[in-house]
Order: sequence, then structure tokens, then C-alpha cells
Amino acid sequence: MRYKDLTGQRFFWLTVIRKFDDPNSKEVKWLCKCDCGNEVVVTAANLKSGNTKSCGCYYRSERLRANIIGKQFGFLTAIKRINSKDVLCKCLCGNEIVVSYSNLTSGNTRSCGCALVRFILNDKLTNLTGRIFGELLVIARYGDMKGNRNPKWLCRCSCGRYTIVDGEKLKSGHTQSCGCMKNSLPESIIVNYLRSHNVSYEKEYKFKDLRSEKGYPLRFDFKINTENSFFLLEYQGQQHYLNHDDFGKQQREVTDKQKKDYCMKNNIELIEIKYDEEIVSVLEKILIEHCILHDNPVPSSDQEKV
Repeated sequence: MRYKDLTGQRFFWLTVIRKFDDPNSKEVKWLCKCDCGNEVVVTAANLKSGNTKSCGCYYRSERLRANIIGKQFGFLTAIKRINSKDVLCKCLCGNEIVVSYSNLTSGNTRSCGCALVRFILNDKLTNLTGRIFGELLVIARYGDMKGNRNPKWLCRCSCGRYTIVDGEKLKSGHTQSCGCMKNSLPESIIVNYLRSHNVSYEKEYKFKDLRSEKGYPLRFDFKINTENSFFLLEYQGQQHYLNHDDFGKQQREVTDKQKKDYCMKNNIELIEIKYDEEIVSVLEKILIEHCILHDNPVPSSDQEKV
């Protein structure tokens, strides 16, 4: 059978490795590597037509990304999906800007870069009354403002509770609720993925003999249960790598080190997902390596087959 050699060519998220010989089929098939790391066999017709775009992770990530529409990230609100990687956002100033999904959810991009936002970020005494930050509505300044360059604010959470929040933590996005929001957006993506694939896990897992210098229990984001054991999974935001504030410094230099040392001492596997990584692809690769998922998971009835 005559055919065109597709080796090395790229089709959406798939890169062709070599021709796949299938004695039971007359169709020309190719072994491809997906951007997530999986390998999959695809017919030439499906590659060229675009019917198959990935190993199956493309549509799963598409559904998860659709959940961010209407949510606020810094000074940006996601209003419309552009493609598989980009989102149209509206800035506080009214400008619209296209931002990549990873930059938006990691906090790398928090505004369109306008003068209004720069003014708000630079002026710590900006009146925040009436502004909304995540789930918090700012009601009024709290306490005496004289000589206070970083005032606190009385806020009402969407759950109905009131809380007092440092102004800088409001503007940076560090505090977005009274505490009722247990999961950040990245952690919610992880939870949704684990649940949709029936993966056994425990959230905010702690050990009785692992505590901070002040005696508080140190928690891991997830404990993932395998057939015979378990491993720990942490989503590491920007504060774990970049010099944002004292809170981030405490995590980088003290808490993170203490947790890593504990895992090493007790022979516990600890895996980290970094803020600038594609959460779904990395998570799927981790679960496949631990034999929790298979290389080519069969789509459930509510998933689109590719």
C-alpha cells in the first residue's frame, strides 16, 4: 500500500514517531507521542482530518478549562475561551486582553498592565471600599488609619461571614475568602480530575509527628492511595519559588524544607506540581507512572471519544 510518510510531523498535540504495522487492519496507522507524554496509535485519516487531536487528554483539559469562565484572577476576569491555550479576559480598567490559561491560573498575569492597575498596586492607601476580591466584598477600612501605610479592611464573604483582611493580601490575591474556600483553583482542578477518574485520595493530609516550630500540624495537599501504598502530592504556587512576601519566605525556607526532610527520613515519596506546569498533563503522567491510570484510558460515557 502506498502512503505518505508522516514521521516527525505534528498534528495538534500529537507528534508522529513512526509507522505502526497492524496486520489486522488495511488502514495506515501511526504511532504518535502526545504533548502530555503518552503514546497512542492513530490512523492517518484521523490525523489529517483533525478527528484525533491527542491521546484523549485534549478534551478532558478542555472541560476543566471551561470552568474558569466568570472567575477573577487578580484584576482580570475570564470572560471567553479563545482556543485550547488562551482565554479572553477583562481588566478592572475595562480593557480586554488575551491571556494563556497557564499564566492566568498561576498568577503570572494579573492585569492588562494599564496605568489604573499600576496606581492601585503602588498606592497602599487606595480606597478599597466596594471592591470585590475573589469571594470578598470590602465594606470599610478597619481601625485607625493614622500612620498606617498598610491598612486592614472589613470584608463580607459570599458565604455571609465577615472577616478582617490585610490590604496587601487582598490586592495580591493571597486572601480571597473568609476561609470557606478550601481549594484554590489549581487544587480544584486536581480534585475534579481525581474524582472523575475514581482515584482514591485524602485532602490536607497530616502526620501526628510532623509539626511547625510553633506546634501547628504541617499538611500535605494530597495523599494519593495506590494499590499497595501511597504517595504525597503538593501543588506549589509562586510563593514557593519567588520572593513575594514574608509568608512565601517562611514556606520556602522553613515549612517546605521541613516537609521534604520528613518525607526523606521516612522514605515517603513526595511529588510536586509547579505553578507554571500544565496541571492536567502532569497529573495524568504521574498517575500513569504509578499504575493508577493506563497509557490509553478508555473514555467514560460522558467523555468525547477522539
